[in-house]
Amino acid sequence: MGFQTNLLESRQSSDYETNIGALAADGYNFILTVSSSMGDAAASKAKQYPDIKFAIIDNSYPDGGLTNVTSLMVAEDKVGFLAGGMSKSGFVCSVSSLRPPHSDRSLTSFRGGAVCQAGNDIRTMNDFINIQTADNNVPSFNDSTQGKETSLRLIGKGCDVVFGVGGNTVNGALLAAKENNLPEVGADVDEYSTDPEVQSALMSSAMKNVDVAVYNYLKTVADGSVKASINTGTLQNGGVGLAPFHDRNSKIPADLKAQLQKASDGIKDGSIKIDLPSVK
Repeated sequence: MGFQTNLLESRQSSDYETNIGALAADGYNFILTVSSSMGDAAASKAKQYPDIKFAIIDNSYPDGGLTNVTSLMVAEDKVGFLAGGMSKSGFVCSVSSLRPPHSDRSLTSFRGGAVCQAGNDIRTMNDFINIQTADNNVPSFNDSTQGKETSLRLIGKGCDVVFGVGGNTVNGALLAAKENNLPEVGADVDEYSTDPEVQSALMSSAMKNVDVAVYNYLKTVADGSVKASINTGTLQNGGVGLAPFHDRNSKIPADLKAQLQKASDGIKDGSIKIDLPSVK
């Protein structure tokens, strides 16, 4: 689209406003921020630079007032629901390294999908891992050891499918499943590509297609139709979806594939409604 681009990585929360300010000072007229942890910093800088267009992934501003900010959200509940239908033994579990609303939606809908597609007798269990970074302001996504230990505790209680949400912590949880010959479900990206160590046990991943959301947003920047709004990625518009089954494709029963397709179709046409109480 002819954009000149730059990327700045924030290594701690104190970098957020500094990096945004540096891009603004360099004359960039569109700034994309990533993660709900950047919500306050992005809002502050958007007010300081009203002529710059901002977008933020995974954070919305319910109070409004930011006329130059577009929130790029994802319907995690829809794809999490599909991921929950992958157990036949009756006990699924999930491990999360953080608890912002988008993870809450993924985990709750995963449990709901398990119940809906496998019956009310299915058991579900979740453990959160809240590990703070050195600056003690944002949760760490990178403690795979804690993720593995938490997953092993759940597996020890009889869990047969592990769903992991949240950075490298998830990789540890998925590795525990692999070492116990149990199927696993990744989150956010197709973990078959990003975590080769767990490929053989990976059933699928509940993908947030952020690339689709950003690409579609940039098209509005390029054609001048961009506006402050909340843009949500859904099953209907390709913003979320299950990753391919890859190596396990031949091991997935045909009836399970049919159930997943039926659930996907039901969400798309509105015949399946997902009501999300908070994860406990």
